[in-house]
Amino acid sequence: MDTSIKHTPLPWRIVPIGSERYIESDAGFVCDMQRNACIDEFSIYQCEANAAFIVQAVNSHYALVEALKLTLGQLEGVKSKSGVHSCSLAADIRIAKAALALATKAGQ
Repeated sequence: MDTSIKHTPLPWRIVPIGSERYIESDAGFVCDMQRNACIDEFSIYQCEANAAFIVQAVNSHYALVEALKLTLGQLEGVKSKSGVHSCSLAADIRIAKAALALATKAGQ
């Protein structure tokens, strides 16, 4: 995978064109929903729900990563300043670091 290629600029949105739905941004086309692959009415609604979830996740990703970095910094600051080494605080820091690593994985 060529990691120098970046994703389509944000924000993304769902755009209906006729009976089809596409995900696009101000920069243009991102992808289509492949509604023709949906075999029944339920799966069509599920395709639409999946597309909405993808758009929401993509559009909120960078803000959530920044919020998590700030929160992690605060947790680590509390731990180092207070000298408190509680299991709960250490677990919270591990969880935050694992989530941040997952969200910022190379090639994502």
